[in-house]
Amino acid sequence: MHRYLLKRLLVILPTMLLIFFAVYGLMLLLPATRSGGFRIVLQHMLAALTNKNGLLLRFRNTVLLSFLGIAFTMFFGIAVGILCATHPGKWVDRVLTAFSVVTGSLPAYLTAIFLVFFFCVILRALPPFGNDTPIHYILPVLTMVLSYMAPIARMTRSSMIEALSSPYIRALYARGVRPWRIIWIHALRASLVPVISSLRNVASEIVCGTLICENFFTIPGLGSFMVHAIGQRNVQNVLACTLAIAFLLMIIYLVCDLLYAAVDPRIRRQYIAPARAAKAKKASALGKEAA
Repeated sequence: MHRYLLKRLLVILPTMLLIFFAVYGLMLLLPATRSGGFRIVLQHMLAALTNKNGLLLRFRNTVLLSFLGIAFTMFFGIAVGILCATHPGKWVDRVLTAFSVVTGSLPAYLTAIFLVFFFCVILRALPPFGNDTPIHYILPVLTMVLSYMAPIARMTRSSMIEALSSPYIRALYARGVRPWRIIWIHALRASLVPVISSLRNVASEIVCGTLICENFFTIPGLGSFMVHAIGQRNVQNVLACTLAIAFLLMIIYLVCDLLYAAVDPRIRRQYIAPARAAKAKKASALGKEAA
């Protein structure tokens, strides 16, 4: 498993270099773009990446909003999927499925408009813009949850229904195991494998949705900074934002792969068994030399 983690970490550097040169070439193709030379662009980009009061602060806000969006989307998506799977065909299943499909079909900015109108204009319960307090993050996170919860809920529902109809779950019911323990421990663990496999695509969509939410709710993150940099044809800032977002996505993909290996023992055996075989072969060779 350590070898797999090391391989994935070593892939990050060439991927970042490839993204850097690709974005740099695309920015040079835009009209009215003034780069000032590759060396100057590289110096300004490194300065932007290491500026604590500039890009690093915005990167922190983007990471925080993305993490909250992914965590709450997973939580509510899995909860809705389990609730639908335990009541298949009933009104709870139909209402929640229809609600998740409708909210997932709407664009994120349209969902944000509806939420601001309801919670800020009608109820006057939440602040519409900014990130001064934790309350300001409620509407952006709720926007991402409603926009990207549907795939997680749908995948959880289908895998939970399949897990609950399996023979070993029926055996647990026959042995008198409590239903909540069967659902939340045994069936949920078996159904998490396809859910985590779909988390990579959902997480990338949430990161892109984070950039939209930052612009709509005026949160100082990478989204508004990148839009402003593209408008001004600022090559170094565009490159810095792109590399920061790419690095965030690759870390998210790595975490998803590690979660997938933690849930599915077959993935762990692919990396643990060869390592054990190599150690056993080395030990046998040393024993033969000693003999």
